[in-house]
Amino acid sequence: MIPTQEQDKKNARRLQNIRNQRNGSDGELIAHRALHNLGYHFINKINTPWLITRSRTGKVLGAKACGTVTGDLRAVAPGGISVLAEVKRHNGPRLTYSTLEAHQHEDLAAHNAVEGISLLIWIHEREAYILRYPIAGFVPRSSLKIDDVRKLALKQSL
Repeated sequence: MIPTQEQDKKNARRLQNIRNQRNGSDGELIAHRALHNLGYHFINKINTPWLITRSRTGKVLGAKACGTVTGDLRAVAPGGISVLAEVKRHNGPRLTYSTLEAHQHEDLAAHNAVEGISLLIWIHEREAYILRYPIAGFVPRSSLKIDDVRKLALKQSL
């Protein structure tokens, strides 16, 4: 059977989603190591909630993400302070504000408001650049330039 154009598009989207997830998982592993190297403890990935659809016999028919999470990683900083980190893996010269979804900006800001440490961790070419959130000048329609971030961030080479 020859796949239709719609099936080809669906398969291409599925493969892209798998690549994106693998890329994100690699970035989270690099970020985890970077936080550990800085002395953070109890570093845990925040998992996305999933809705599992089953048949009457209990066979899994499908699954879909059914919610958002506050960030990618949680940790405890020296002194017992809560840490929330959002990890973005991007090898281009700029990381745009819109790369983070609105709820990610909101969650990082809310965590910071209750005196937690909120971090944006930019994984760029296997380097982890750790930025304290909020970031001065990082507002809608703006971007962070990798050359500037290299000067500002805590860099962890892995």
